[in-house]
Amino acid sequence: MLCSFIFIPAICFLIVTIFRKLINKQRPYEKLPIQSLIKKEKKGQSFPSRHVFSIFLIATLWFYFWKPIGIFLLIAGIFLAIVRVIGGVHFISDVYAGAFLGIIAGWISNYIFLLY
Repeated sequence: MLCSFIFIPAICFLIVTIFRKLINKQRPYEKLPIQSLIKKEKKGQSFPSRHVFSIFLIATLWFYFWKPIGIFLLIAGIFLAIVRVIGGVHFISDVYAGAFLGIIAGWISNYIFLLY
């Protein structure tokens, strides 16, 4: 259980972090003539959103054990994604990718848990 719910998500988070550094996609406030509503001075590393990745990963893990909490967290993840885009720190593609990868990582973790 420890492997499925701590090590696998941690490894996936590390992979997403490395991928962000390699891609190094600019953030909306760098690329567009806007000022972000969320104070952030970081340059690049916008794709995918790690905030959105994390909440969708956690939501997917919870969904297996207790669906009401999983559904609540998925809805919270949608709101978080919207806030990150409206706040000007991520493009829509960044949050979509974060959500997709978070769900995939959650499925992998749940699948490994079911094997053992």
